Amino acid sequence: MLPLTSSPLIGTVGTIEIIFFRGKEEEAKVVWERAATLCHDFHIHNLLNKPLLPVITADKKWTKPPYGIVKINFDATVLMKKMGYGMLARDSDGFVLGEGAGIIDTNMQIEWVELKAFEESLNFARSLNFPNLVFETNCISLVNRINKRGQNITLLGHRINDVCKLPEYFNLPKIMWANRSCNRIANHLCKMAMDKNCNFNFNLDYPMDIHELVMNDSIN
Repeated sequence: MLPLTSSPLIGTVGTIEIIFFRGKEEEAKVVWERAATLCHDFHIHNLLNKPLLPVITADKKWTKPPYGIVKINFDATVLMKKMGYGMLARDSDGFVLGEGAGIIDTNMQIEWVELKAFEESLNFARSLNFPNLVFETNCISLVNRINKRGQNITLLGHRINDVCKLPEYFNLPKIMWANRSCNRIANHLCKMAMDKNCNFNFNLDYPMDIHELVMNDSIN
């Protein structure tokens, strides 16, 4: 390799520096090429190519509550300054004990809407005289806030405390999170109330589409 200058000393130093840095450059290039090859072979974080291993989404089913417990699934939705809510009560055998849905003109944020649906579900349970209850929803933030009530000093936290005082004739029921696929009937009731723009309650005489969803949930 020719030196950079006519000086033998400077030329020698320059040659050593070029060899040193060129060696580092070649080493980094080798690492990069290996990483690029692995990325191409295994599609690591490559959203443009189809993944080598297909993503399997588990369609979870509703689970029955313990014997003597009534489980109420509830949900809420918001559209055009109007909220729809729906709830469904089932026993430990999966039999429907009652269901209801309705709409409210409001302009609340989603957590407030979900809390309102929980309040309506408590009133629904009280009207049907269910003593031992467990509630289920797919809104994880509401579940966390209710289970940690008393620690939230915001307006929503104060409202949660007030709502949790509603069930005076029974102990405050447990509220749990469920996958959205486990809460599909409550969500369907929300949409039904919004589409029909009305409030309704069913006991055992519920629509055929709800019956099919209930049967699918019961086959675990």
